[in-house]
Amino acid sequence: MSRDLSESGSLDELRTAPVIVAVGIRIGEVAELRSFFADLTQGTEVAFVLVADGDTAHPESLATLVSPHVDLPVVEAEEGTLIEAGRLYTPPTGRVVVVKGRRFRLQPSPASDDHVGPIDRLLFSLAKDQQSRAAAVLLSPGGGDGTRGLQAIREAGGRSFLRKRTTDGESGSDRERASNGVADHVFPLDRLMTGLMVHIDHVLVAERNGLQWPSSAAYAAEHLPTSVLSHGLDMERDAAHFRAVIDSAPVLIWANDRHGNVFLNRACRDFFGASEADFRHNGWSNFIHEEDREAFTAAYRVAVDRQEVFEGQCRVLRHDGMYRWMQSIALPRFSDEGWLVGYVGSSFDISRMKSSERTLRESEQWFKSIADNAPAMLWITDEHHRCTYLSRGWLEFTGQTEAEGLGLGWADAVHPDDRERAIRHFLAAAERQQPFSFDYRLRTVDGGFRWAIDAARPRFDDAGKFVGYIGSVIDVDERKGAEMQLARSEQRYRSLFDNNIDGIVSVDLNGYFTAANPAALEMSGYSMDELRYLSFIHLCAPESVDTLIQAFQRGLRGEALSIELTMIRKDGKTRDLIVHGAPIYVDGELRELFGITVDVTVRNEAVAKLRESEERFREMANGLPLIVWVHDATGKQEFVNDTFCEYFGITREMLRKERWRLLVHDEDGAAYSEQFMAAVREQRSFHAEARVRRADGEWRWMESWGRPRFSPNGEFLGHIGTSVDVTERKLYELSLEEHDRRTNSFLTKLARELRNPLAPIRTGLELLQQVQDDAAIREEVRGTIQRQTRQLIKLVDNLVDISQVSRGQLELHKRPTRLDEVAHMAVEMTRPMIDEGGHHLTLDLEPEIEMEADRERLAQVLANLLNNAAKYTPHGGQLILKTARHGDEVVLIVRDSGIGIPLEMRERVFDAFAHGDPTAADGDAWPHGHRGLGIGLTLVKHLAELHGGRVEVFSEGANRGSQFTVRLPAPIQRAGDAGGELRGESSDAQRGFVGAGLVDGIRETASSTVDAPRHVLVVDDNFAAAKLLEMSISLLGHQVRLAKDGIEAVRMAADFLPDVVFMDIGMPNMDGYEAARHIRQQPWGQAMKLVALTGWGQDEDIRQSREAGFNEHLIKPAESETLRRLITGIGSVD
Repeated sequence: MSRDLSESGSLDELRTAPVIVAVGIRIGEVAELRSFFADLTQGTEVAFVLVADGDTAHPESLATLVSPHVDLPVVEAEEGTLIEAGRLYTPPTGRVVVVKGRRFRLQPSPASDDHVGPIDRLLFSLAKDQQSRAAAVLLSPGGGDGTRGLQAIREAGGRSFLRKRTTDGESGSDRERASNGVADHVFPLDRLMTGLMVHIDHVLVAERNGLQWPSSAAYAAEHLPTSVLSHGLDMERDAAHFRAVIDSAPVLIWANDRHGNVFLNRACRDFFGASEADFRHNGWSNFIHEEDREAFTAAYRVAVDRQEVFEGQCRVLRHDGMYRWMQSIALPRFSDEGWLVGYVGSSFDISRMKSSERTLRESEQWFKSIADNAPAMLWITDEHHRCTYLSRGWLEFTGQTEAEGLGLGWADAVHPDDRERAIRHFLAAAERQQPFSFDYRLRTVDGGFRWAIDAARPRFDDAGKFVGYIGSVIDVDERKGAEMQLARSEQRYRSLFDNNIDGIVSVDLNGYFTAANPAALEMSGYSMDELRYLSFIHLCAPESVDTLIQAFQRGLRGEALSIELTMIRKDGKTRDLIVHGAPIYVDGELRELFGITVDVTVRNEAVAKLRESEERFREMANGLPLIVWVHDATGKQEFVNDTFCEYFGITREMLRKERWRLLVHDEDGAAYSEQFMAAVREQRSFHAEARVRRADGEWRWMESWGRPRFSPNGEFLGHIGTSVDVTERKLYELSLEEHDRRTNSFLTKLARELRNPLAPIRTGLELLQQVQDDAAIREEVRGTIQRQTRQLIKLVDNLVDISQVSRGQLELHKRPTRLDEVAHMAVEMTRPMIDEGGHHLTLDLEPEIEMEADRERLAQVLANLLNNAAKYTPHGGQLILKTARHGDEVVLIVRDSGIGIPLEMRERVFDAFAHGDPTAADGDAWPHGHRGLGIGLTLVKHLAELHGGRVEVFSEGANRGSQFTVRLPAPIQRAGDAGGELRGESSDAQRGFVGAGLVDGIRETASSTVDAPRHVLVVDDNFAAAKLLEMSISLLGHQVRLAKDGIEAVRMAADFLPDVVFMDIGMPNMDGYEAARHIRQQPWGQAMKLVALTGWGQDEDIRQSREAGFNEHLIKPAESETLRRLITGIGSVD
């Protein structure tokens, strides 16, 4: 209902608003009213307004004509008459009635040529005034008057009813009116009142429960096609048409006939997963839950026996085997002769609503339990200002029953002299949707009256919509008596107050002046009329405000005051004052303060606010995603929020039985409990972690914090705390600890691995200074330094590769590749280590195996496996490298006769930086020489996976050797097949790259320029590296110049015009990329060969080099042969 209390003027009008039904009839058919009113339910909150379509100048009034045929009181409407329930109103002779504000307004009879008749006029006004509470009945269809009015009632949300004629000539017109949307329902005369009463009952029940009964148009659109509602379709005669109509509806629609046949629309058949045959002859009852079947079918049989509308709820079996709550509404269908021929109905799923209702009932029961035990009388209203809840305190105090007090009945308990004032206060606050507080006398159960204070705050839903008030009523009769006694006492002390030579003032509990003697008025410069509208803050200098407020607060606590402050007079002058103040009590109740005061109202409001604060805390706590709990002073749990119960899958009843201790892990329970009880004993903060069992049975880490609670007088009340699932954090901490451990281990191993080659390099350099004349020793030392340098380079390359692997940036450059060539490349790469170990290497290579692969990366896989085998095989061991083809797989096997791999290491052998020290057969740790960084096998695993394959490890144990098998599921083809012409080319990432069109020109002139001296520019901010490179290139007979950064390189290139530029990338002032771009922009620099010589070797670095204009990208340190070939013009480098 859209109207609210503020639209009416008095409490009686608000409480007795009936449902208004307009009845249209022809003047000559008034005798039929007896049949119409025969089934009227006595006591129904309904009023009837009868209007006749005919001669308005009839010699007798309509009231006189109607009275013999009805039992209701017949009242002739007058201007301004309030419409009340239980009456039948008629217009006076020669006048037309309309409704406005539930009162009659009289208008002259319309002229004969007026197209709006008296029935339509009434219906139009009723639709506008009453909206969904309006109803209309047309007892004499067929004429024009009333048709448009029925439509207006429907559009406003009300219901319209049409009498069904029994003659064939008129029944078709009735059906046409319904099918055209004129009326919601068509009934024979003897069933018309029954249908009307069903609708009115729904409206009243919906209003009592705070619901909105759907309008007829919305109801029909949502549930049944209009043509079905109006009985316009004949299911027996036109079954195809009927099925087409109901099958088009998205909701569940069904119909039956007197022969047991059942029609189901498509939505209904799909929902149940059943055919119409399954529903025939009461077969539909088999789909009803056995607990609901008897009641539901009995209710349906009652409706059939009474030939009335059927409504019912039950659980039904859905096609997926689940039971769902279903609401069913069905209308009876009658033949043209008035016989019941069946029902047509709609059903809709209300499972979610049922679940919400259950939750709401539980919440309401919880609130009711608290409210009924509260010391105050609590109440709640809806958005229409009707009381929907009264606590037990109200009922016991006033003696009202709940039925008497709900709605607006509570006002009956207010003293008659205070009632209208209380309602005005209430409606004024409700219009502004603001809090309020006022007092009145309230009747007690023994018939007396006591003063009470009624205070409330507005409620809003999540969308900010006003949904009513929640308030409390407190008995303050003793305080009122004290106020009256105070007034009498004040008279006695007035003389002393006025004649005192000291300034005396009093302030109320809000700090506003209530009195000041002449001396005080003279001090302030204000008159009493001016002063009563000011608080003490207005007279206080800014520097004294805090002091005065603190003193005022002490006075509110009942303490005496003695303070110094600065007062500002009306004329702006200041005076220093000493104010002595004391609270004033009447019958033990604080009433005022001399100087600064607090009244008992503030104290009472503080209690109410505390109660409201506790409620807000519960609402807030239950809405938080955190677990919130409260314990009392003994450690017993007082409150947990909903999140606690949901997380642990436990009820509050179980918590009251100390069952929460079962949720803590056995290993943590004792320590956790002891920590908590120690915090209780010592009344201090609590913090602990423990594993707890979540509702799904999983053990989770929980961190809890608790703070002690104390009353205003310092009494320990217990703890309030929160708990948070920190499992992810704990796992992260453990992971971080493991990462730190592995990082420290890696750095230690890296330092060792770097020292291993650096030691012989340093020793070799010192030895070269001592044996300058011994060429054999110098050559051996040079070879050692060269091998150790290559080992360092390999170590750095592996680190770069593992970095790319960890970030997913390592890319393959696949092309047709012969495995035997790859195997020989790997052997060549590892030959120094194999020879150094004195190992015998056996090659078992199946010839002419060709596949799509990255040749260099695949060679890296085999080289790492061979290096690993050589490292972990004692001197003079046996190594085997085998390649073969097995079906759709290529297998690469590296087997050694080394120290083997213990079982516990096999799962970790491929983990990055997890290279442990597995024990040998005798229990001693492996020698330090067998340790490594643990990245070689990691690269093997990832490179194999990038090729779509996998790697396996096998060892029979310590000193029994190891075997690594790489399986690649790549397509295999014999050499000489398609793709062979690409054999031998390298990827950009391994050999650098060539600028567009430049290398071909270099290759064409290589033979003529190979020994010619060239101009070479070396650019590097590392002077030592640049100087050594200059010396190396100068020894080849070329002219070399040095530049320390990109800016100097561009300037020197313009003057020197070098044939080749070797340039670092990372340099100050201008980096290598920017310098290359500047050179390429010049005419003299477009054909110049630019070579990036840098420590940056990832694919992204190479791509940026290409874009900047470099012809080649070399990774430091570069081989001298590579530099020579680039300088002499051979071209790009493999």
